[in-house]
Amino acid sequence: MDTRIEANSFEWHQARVGKWTASHLYDLICTPKKRPRPYVMQTLAERLTGESQEDFYESADIAHGVENEFRAFTWLEKLVPTVTLEDSSYFQQWDEVPTFGATCDRVGTYAGEPCIFEVKCPKTTTHLRYCLMESVEDLKKEMPKYYWQIVAGCIVHGIDRGMFVSFDPRVDDECGLYYLSFIVPESDIEAGKEAIRKAETELQELKTKLNITQFKIG
Repeated sequence: MDTRIEANSFEWHQARVGKWTASHLYDLICTPKKRPRPYVMQTLAERLTGESQEDFYESADIAHGVENEFRAFTWLEKLVPTVTLEDSSYFQQWDEVPTFGATCDRVGTYAGEPCIFEVKCPKTTTHLRYCLMESVEDLKKEMPKYYWQIVAGCIVHGIDRGMFVSFDPRVDDECGLYYLSFIVPESDIEAGKEAIRKAETELQELKTKLNITQFKIG
């Protein structure tokens, strides 16, 4: 069954309510000591009410990123001939746990291998900091949320390669486009899957503890 839903559509926003999403896999991996976990409670509330608990605010930096995302991929394909991209900005659920899904910026290939692409178009100081990253370990340390977001895309699409891309059109130099390609370790893919399963179990335990008999969604 085709579970793809176009990004940023009304249906996309509705489909994500009550679901574990790629942008929050970091919250499940880097588990806070506080119990119950905030993200689990947020997802529980969404399933109970049928309403999103996210705060939607588009800052100038976010608007800049959205505006320049397409340009970033145009330049990536131009400067890296072994990259091919598909317009895959849709929400797709994971077959094993349908309450988890991801919206990848792009899914395509790099050097002939399937790859998940995550692009950022940040302010210049942030972009230059990204340009200093030399390895996937740097990405995992400096920007773990983005790393685990790529892992989430790999889980949903059954891929083990990712690429982090940063683009700043204001930098008229080679460092205006930065990319880092890497193979995601199987151990991290399995850690992500286990974190999702545990979160779902924790949510169901809270449902029982709170004597919740019925969800509006999920």
